[in-house]
Amino acid sequence: VLSWYLPNTERHRLIESGRPAPQNGTKSVDRFSRSDIDGLQTWLKGGIGSSHGHADLGHVSARIADKWLLEDPGTGTYNGRIEIRNGFRTSQAHNVLRIGNEDQLGPHRAFRWQRAPWAQTGVPLEMAADVHVLWSVNNAYSTLPGVARSLRAVVASGSGLVVVDWTEAAGSFDFSLTIPIAAESRCFAETVQISHGSPTLVEWQEAPWRGWHSDTYGQWEPAPWIIVEGNAQGPVWWSIGSVAEVSATGDTVRIGDLTLLAEWHPQAAHLHAKLDQGDPLIGVVRGPGR
Repeated sequence: VLSWYLPNTERHRLIESGRPAPQNGTKSVDRFSRSDIDGLQTWLKGGIGSSHGHADLGHVSARIADKWLLEDPGTGTYNGRIEIRNGFRTSQAHNVLRIGNEDQLGPHRAFRWQRAPWAQTGVPLEMAADVHVLWSVNNAYSTLPGVARSLRAVVASGSGLVVVDWTEAAGSFDFSLTIPIAAESRCFAETVQISHGSPTLVEWQEAPWRGWHSDTYGQWEPAPWIIVEGNAQGPVWWSIGSVAEVSATGDTVRIGDLTLLAEWHPQAAHLHAKLDQGDPLIGVVRGPGR
């Protein structure tokens, strides 16, 4: 952790990925980060590893009161129908923002992918005992014209989550989003709010394959998925559960008394975070730039 004074004399703490930071209710291990606040457990998958090869950079899983709220849809099948295989492993089955309705990795046959993007998990920012920010950066859509990197922040607080996606883009962009809800927490689907587009609830649909969950290989059952499509210029946010009021002005997002701002640099991405009555923090991830 490094501290210094910026020109406006406001003190910031710089927390850089790969370096230790004080952590009480959060933890970051390899490509995952986790938050635990009074029964609300949240996981963010920020990187790519050798196991669980799904196109899910930035996918959020969460449990509340010992029940799953957001979860991975499961495996489904390895050697079954390709539309079922891809229906569980591609980005459209995970709660990641898809730019131009593109898949993050691009499925190829039953096991391979067309692309291997760069991705990095940021060190969690503990703003307060009951306010945690998990975040990650990737360049999964840098092959699209005018698009470079994506930064996702997940704010866990109280009895809900707010997820914010910033896209480094030359202008407005079309996006798609799927939010699979755990069947045991179906009632939470009514609490979902989103900054852009109109949510649609889908379940038990075969063409295209969506609205399913697989607990056991070779078996699946209906599950509620929220589907959103829209166009944005600036951050896209969504929330589930009981959360503070959310608003956005330009690239700045306010969640109650927390302010978040993503900032792009040639070889790094910064996440600025500040509570009204707290010290500002800057999370830093270094990696491929524009």
